[in-house]
Amino acid sequence: MSGGEAARHLFRVCSGLESVVIGEAEILGQVRAAMEASNPGPFLKGIFTAGIRTGRTARAVTGIAHGAMSVASVAVQQLRNLQTGSAMRIVIVGAGGTAAKVARHVASIGVASLVVANRTLERARELAAMCGGTAIAIDALADEIANADVVVCAASSEGWMVTRGHIADRRARPLILVDIVMPPGIEPFEADGVTRIDLAAIEQATAEHRRRRADEIPRVEAVIARELDWLQSWAQRRTSRPLSGA
Repeated sequence: MSGGEAARHLFRVCSGLESVVIGEAEILGQVRAAMEASNPGPFLKGIFTAGIRTGRTARAVTGIAHGAMSVASVAVQQLRNLQTGSAMRIVIVGAGGTAAKVARHVASIGVASLVVANRTLERARELAAMCGGTAIAIDALADEIANADVVVCAASSEGWMVTRGHIADRRARPLILVDIVMPPGIEPFEADGVTRIDLAAIEQATAEHRRRRADEIPRVEAVIARELDWLQSWAQRRTSRPLSGA
């Protein structure tokens, strides 16, 4: 691989075109960490810096990073569309990896309170401590749901984790039920004031975001081409030879 090909690959990586999730932003931090860990010389550092700048520019001037892509992030995005303000009381059922992702996203938007319910109370406490929430045993779930605005089920089992009986004591106030596991963890039922978000709706939104990001690839390629032209000129000034011959 020539120097020019290597630079183009780096720029594509930084722009999110080589990621499993198109446009994901975490790669920029990983590239920066790799650069700092390897302690490159001035020339190589200049190339890495140009790649990071390219990634930032691509995300700023195109839609390559628009729209949530993970189940957890899409679920929270849909919550924000239904609920405004930061007065939400949210109950997360489960304390595994998916629940942790939901908790991080929820914590980032700010809520009035966050409760983690789990069969194993210690795991609930660990997750609650990470996101500034409160932990409860699964047996206390009905009491928390009675005062919740949102219930997110991120744990599955042989039976329903959340049932019609859990909302029996609720007064007439809106409740959003979010089911992000397969098989579903919330019993299917309809009730006044209850809005449901299920995995099918979330996956449909994710697919649409993925399609829109894919449509932005030509615009990102144009940004990369401009940045590679700049890098070629910079490399010639630095080394008196074209980058393609490096």
